[in-house]
Amino acid sequence: MDSADIGTLKRLNGLLNQERAASKEAESRADQFAEERNDLAAAVGRMEGKIEALTSQVGQLTERVTEQSEEIHRLLLDQSEAGEGSCFGLLLLRTNHTAKQMSPPP
Repeated sequence: MDSADIGTLKRLNGLLNQERAASKEAESRADQFAEERNDLAAAVGRMEGKIEALTSQVGQLTERVTEQSEEIHRLLLDQSEAGEGSCFGLLLLRTNHTAKQMSPPP
C-alpha cells in the first residue's frame, strides 16, 4: 500500500466518521422531535377533556339560570296578580320579558 492509498483511506475514514456523527445528531433531533410531539399530543388530549368538562358546566349553569329566571318571572307574576307587586318587581318583570324577546333562539 503506497502513501496515496493511505491518504485515500484516511480521507474516506474521516468522511465516514463525519457521516456517522451527522447521522447520530439527526437521530438525536428526531428523538427530541418525537418526544415534543408526544408531549403536545398529551397536552391537547388534556385540553380537550377540560373543554368537554367546561362545556358541560356551561350547559348546566345555563339551564340553572334559565330555571331561576323562570321562577323569578313566575313569582313576580304571582305577586303582580295578587296586587302585591312593587315598582321594582314590575320593572324586573318587564326587563325579563324584554330580554326574552331580544335573546336569540336556542
